[in-house]
Amino acid sequence: GAAAFDKFVDARDDLIPPSASGNRAAFPSRATPGGLARGGPFLTRTDDYGTSSHEASPCGIYAGSTAWFYYQAGTNGLVVLDTVGSDYDTVAGVYVDFTGDPETLTPAGCNDDADGTTRTSRVIFNANAELFYSIVVGGKEDASGVMVAQVRPVGQPRLSATGFDGEDRFNVEAASEPGLRLVLEYSQNLAAAWTPMQTNSVPSSGSTLYRLARGSEAAIYFRARPDLSEYPMISTTP
Repeated sequence: GAAAFDKFVDARDDLIPPSASGNRAAFPSRATPGGLARGGPFLTRTDDYGTSSHEASPCGIYAGSTAWFYYQAGTNGLVVLDTVGSDYDTVAGVYVDFTGDPETLTPAGCNDDADGTTRTSRVIFNANAELFYSIVVGGKEDASGVMVAQVRPVGQPRLSATGFDGEDRFNVEAASEPGLRLVLEYSQNLAAAWTPMQTNSVPSSGSTLYRLARGSEAAIYFRARPDLSEYPMISTTP
């Protein structure tokens, strides 16, 4: 029951019907329209999609054949938008729409290439469940074709200890969403405060290795959490 549109205004009008008072603010209590997605996936062809001159350019990169849709998270938290499965070079952007004006969208994240091995895009952003997110997927240099887009929650990191290596360093591996910036923390006991140790970005392989110098006897318990300073949450307007 969800759809993507090739114009920003069409996606918004499908989400928020004009009211008699002229107030176009979005309220979750309204009936769910066709353009509002809980995550997808979306699958469409963008060969006949266009681009308006006033549309936002994700990451400052011109993108043609743009597909717009709206997303609302079920709860607050990190989510990832990816275009894995698309058969052309994509550029993706996530925005908060407070005004209905495509020229005043508030950026929440953008990406050109998810990594050096793919032309598809991946954006991680901190979703506020009270807000509607306007998402655009465009074709770099006017590329078009089969577009696949999906928004999904970022799962909890999974830790495993791999023991000491030949340099007498203790190794802890964290498996998580590629591109996510993770802080490894330790505690002497589960009642004590957690102390940051190292911060790594998860590569395309989906796991990152923390190599810890020996001698940190206090580091008995470990956990990994997202570095939320990299993913600020946008609040509702007053």
